[in-house]
Amino acid sequence: MSSVFLERAGLNFAIREFCNDATIAVVRGITTVITLRRRALLAVPLAFAAVLVGCGAKPAPSLPDRVGEWTLASSQASTTIPPVLAQLGHRATKVYEYQGPVPIRVTAHEMSSETVAFEALQKWVAEPGTLPLQRKQFLLIPASPDKAALTRFTQALAASF
Repeated sequence: MSSVFLERAGLNFAIREFCNDATIAVVRGITTVITLRRRALLAVPLAFAAVLVGCGAKPAPSLPDRVGEWTLASSQASTTIPPVLAQLGHRATKVYEYQGPVPIRVTAHEMSSETVAFEALQKWVAEPGTLPLQRKQFLLIPASPDKAALTRFTQALAASF
């Protein structure tokens, strides 16, 4: 194997003539690089898909199973959206039924942000037997005919959520 030396910027570089073995090694090296690049290209869409799945909508946090003397009996999604909330940025509504000294029903409206939920509380017109409150991005509306029980429940809910 012969070598040719080239002087450039004070460094000597050896340029060798490739024999058959060296050529085969280079071809195998290029094939390996191409294979690795194909695998890397395949990994890009998979990584992108994983990011999209991770960025999906987060499930809404649920209310506690126990609030003071009350225990969660059931919960279900609701499609009823009051007009004032629909205009502000309503995301979802869920209704919770609590059993205790007096049954209490809590309607939880998830809003687009805490600020919007606070604005919704300001615009909300409370009906008799309800005691609305805002926690995080939620407008919570507990309802019960027993005002004293409703007050105790709402205080316990505010402390636990």
